[in-house]
Amino acid sequence: MYNPIENRLLAEYKKVLKLISESGDTLKLVRTLGQPPTNYVIEYKCLSLIKNAIGQITTGNNHLVEINLGRNYPTTPPTAKLLTPVFNPHVYANNAICLGVLQNSWNYTITLDIVILEIGALLQLDPRVLNPNSAANGEANQWVQQNRTRIQLGSISFKARQETPRRIQWS
Repeated sequence: MYNPIENRLLAEYKKVLKLISESGDTLKLVRTLGQPPTNYVIEYKCLSLIKNAIGQITTGNNHLVEINLGRNYPTTPPTAKLLTPVFNPHVYANNAICLGVLQNSWNYTITLDIVILEIGALLQLDPRVLNPNSAANGEANQWVQQNRTRIQLGSISFKARQETPRRIQWS
């Protein structure tokens, strides 16, 4: 028998599994820790900026993110960090992700599947989640602001395509 927090964690795990199963292979659950899980490693398959070995800005397509639900979750937000390098205004030098939903706009009604989607939007530099006034990486922030019109990243939603409802045909 689970306590209320464990019930929440189990419900979140089920939502994550559903999101991943419906993602059209754009998300993959690499591993979890805990029973129910409190630590997730998610692979995102989307274009994002990276800095190559010689310092050039280019794109990468596979990104691993570790999400940790701390002892006080859901009262406090999860933490997230990239396990693969990206060049992003909202990723600190230690690879921790700086995202409003993980910080100042957090509330306990936000679920892990929403966090996963927000991180995906951040990786793709979606303007809805970027905040140039609150950057974790000044160099990346400046580069993105100066090159915004040149950046052609994806717009993967990480959700399965919904079929258009068919019309009822009357004979």
